[in-house]
Amino acid sequence: MPSPPKYVEERIRSAISAWRSLKPDKKFLGLTGDECEAELKPCLEVRQQIEDLDYQMTGAVNRRLELDIQGLALVNRWVNAVKSDQDEGEDSELLEALGYVIKSKRKSGLHRGTPAAVSPLLPKAA
Repeated sequence: MPSPPKYVEERIRSAISAWRSLKPDKKFLGLTGDECEAELKPCLEVRQQIEDLDYQMTGAVNRRLELDIQGLALVNRWVNAVKSDQDEGEDSELLEALGYVIKSKRKSGLHRGTPAAVSPLLPKAA
């Protein structure tokens, strides 16, 4: 299983830092500290690119939320305009197509239950 990205980044940064501070002039694998850092630079750059993209994604999601609020407000105003339109009104098939229950198909809300069964009167005890 690959190592977590945060661990890899910390390992790269600490290796570069240790090399620079303790043996800045020493070559390992035929590379100087600067040459090794240059080879590792893409690993760090891609992490920065991912971080930048995360910020852009967060910004885009926040912008979408703001625009959705504005969009829904406009749709609600438009629905109210359809309801108040002289030709359409609250019984419009357009409103029904938008998912609203139109006035003619709305239930009254009045519910009359069946009368409770009358229990037979028992004779009184003597």
